[in-house]
Amino acid sequence: QLVGRHHALIQQAASAQAAAAAALQRAQTVRMQVGTMNVKELAAKAQEMQAQVTVAAAELEASTAAKHQADIKAACLKIAPAELKIKVAMQKISKAERDHRMHAKQVQQLEEHLDASKKKLAELESNERASGTLQEQHKELAAAGDKLEARLAEIEADASKLSKQSSEQAKLLRKLQHQAEAARAAAHAAARTTDAEHERL
Repeated sequence: QLVGRHHALIQQAASAQAAAAAALQRAQTVRMQVGTMNVKELAAKAQEMQAQVTVAAAELEASTAAKHQADIKAACLKIAPAELKIKVAMQKISKAERDHRMHAKQVQQLEEHLDASKKKLAELESNERASGTLQEQHKELAAAGDKLEARLAEIEADASKLSKQSSEQAKLLRKLQHQAEAARAAAHAAARTTDAEHERL
């Protein structure tokens, strides 16, 4: 409806301007042919047309300004949620990166512990002691090595999952940034259109 009113006001202003121009032209022509009375009447008609043009122009300016203010407000309303989503996504990505670094550190510690256990086991095996104590230690070290390897596998799986989540959050962040940029561009375009309409009027 606002757009329709906008076009109607433009047409009304154009019609009024054309009528005023025609009246003024006629007044100039009649000035050389008839008496002063007809010229005054035509001049009054021209002034009336010019007043209609002024009113139509004022209505057009008010309508155009209201429309673009509404467009700018709508664009701003779109920007705020997008920026909030970006902030939340950045926080999630930061947390995922911290968790990933923590798991990487745990993996390194477990690998070092596993290497130390393997070295200890190799030393015990090299001694070739067949005593029950040596066999028991061998079993304990083997069990500890199995547990460490299982834990390492779990942490590696968690690290892979966190890496995938971080990638998904990064994609979401890029999408939200594009939405925010589009909303800002719409707001700037609406503002430029408003300025152009004001200058034209």
